[in-house]
Amino acid sequence: MVQAVKCLIVYGRGLDINDRQLYLACRELIGKPMLARASNLSSAIRGGKANIWHGSRELTDVDLCFLRSLGTGSLEQVLCRVGVLECMKSCGTFMVNGALEMLLAKNKFLSLCRLTLEGFPAPDTYLTESANWAYRMCQDLGRQVYKPLLGSMGFGSQLFRNVDEAYTLYHRLEELGIPIHVQRYVEKRRDLRIFVIDGEVAAAMERVPRAGEWRANVSQGGWVKPFRAEGELRELAIRAVEKLNLFYAGVDLLEVDEAPLLLEVNASPHWQGVQEASGVNIAQTLVKAALRHLKK
Repeated sequence: MVQAVKCLIVYGRGLDINDRQLYLACRELIGKPMLARASNLSSAIRGGKANIWHGSRELTDVDLCFLRSLGTGSLEQVLCRVGVLECMKSCGTFMVNGALEMLLAKNKFLSLCRLTLEGFPAPDTYLTESANWAYRMCQDLGRQVYKPLLGSMGFGSQLFRNVDEAYTLYHRLEELGIPIHVQRYVEKRRDLRIFVIDGEVAAAMERVPRAGEWRANVSQGGWVKPFRAEGELRELAIRAVEKLNLFYAGVDLLEVDEAPLLLEVNASPHWQGVQEASGVNIAQTLVKAALRHLKK
């Protein structure tokens, strides 16, 4: 049944397949949602009130906003969008997910630091702008992975056998002014993505890399298998999402012999792979959960 909810979907440069599925789910369950590119949002504070615009159109009384991306741009541009979206949240809109929470989760090192200090197990991870510091600190890592600090889907990640092999890249990154974000490579039994929505596991999958490839990301040619998240893995994923104050997220875990390790929490995850593996309609599940939350 269509419910009287004013809904907005905020996207980056353009709508991807996940955004389009979310749009269709909203149209079916709520009514036609509004669409807004993050860079086209504006806000004003005047007369003791705050107002939000998309282009020349004022957005009033938005009940529910699905924030899928903050878009690309300079630091100031991204912070501008965060400011506008947080203003919308302050005006009473329920954000899925919040802009500040998304910004925190997007910083892989900062979010992993927060979770590690809360007791979550994670691989040894280093962040610096100095190639020499990275060389000294990563001597004992052996196989190590360089990951772009704000990357996704495995793009730009590189595996090295040792720090000497990696040093040329680290030195070049320093020259270019790009942070050096390094993580110990871990041999695992399973590479897992657990999809959490509103405190519950909605779906999960095991990711298997294609032959000759170390990355298991679907975007890198990996394939998916159904997986049932239970026990410690289930609780670890749910708690990680809760600690980062996210309504939904994709939690990446490695199942190793000793104990599971947390890799990252994605606050704007793609869900095609987990949807294929589980048979769960993620977009509809997400919209239904958001509507239940609005009723509380």
